[in-house]
Amino acid sequence: MPEPDQQKNIEDDSLESQLEKEDSLREEDSELDAESPDDSVVGEEESSPVENEAESDVAGADPDSIGAEFGPIKRPGSGMESNLNWGQSVKTGSRGSKKKTIILIVVLLLVVVGGFLLLKSNNSVKKLISAPTPSPTPSSTPAPTEIPNTLDKAQWSLEVLNGSGESGLAKKIGDKLKELGYPVIKTGNADNQNYQKTQIFVKSDLKDKTDLVIADLRDIIKIASYAGEIKDSTASARIIIGKDSI
Repeated sequence: MPEPDQQKNIEDDSLESQLEKEDSLREEDSELDAESPDDSVVGEEESSPVENEAESDVAGADPDSIGAEFGPIKRPGSGMESNLNWGQSVKTGSRGSKKKTIILIVVLLLVVVGGFLLLKSNNSVKKLISAPTPSPTPSSTPAPTEIPNTLDKAQWSLEVLNGSGESGLAKKIGDKLKELGYPVIKTGNADNQNYQKTQIFVKSDLKDKTDLVIADLRDIIKIASYAGEIKDSTASARIIIGKDSI
């Protein structure tokens, strides 16, 4: 048990220590009041020595130990900065969403336009396939101009020569030709009497009508075919009677 003098000294030291703490707390409060006068509360009751001691203990304590007991200490301005960062992230997100929306709209428009063009091209192809192929119009070939197939007997002056060996046959046939309307300008004997077939010689300008004369005379004499061109006579044609006409 301590002596009375020692007990008194201990109490004096404790009182001085408490007074020093109160003085330090007052100085800190005055400094805080000078830095932020708006934060002071009017009419606030004066703190008790115990509360001042607790506040001094908190003020002198290590921030890390305080954070361990009471959680992280919020720094002035940290809430504002986080709000600004959140606002910027919101703006960035809204801009990104707008870009995505615009890109989506453009893609949809391209799909719609492409589908329309594809449908239109398919319809065009179907029309081309289903369209009937026009059949070629037959070109009308102009009918050839018919040359009058008439025989003008007046153009045919005839020589009738006998080459069959039968006497008087040239004059006999000549008379029949006159009756048909042919002008007979000469009758007589051929260069020989051994012609087997009756022949006809015609001028070049009447050669294309030889078949008409042969067809017209078939009931009187049998002319086989055109034998050649007559050159040494004024007659249009020369008929040499052969044995086939006897």
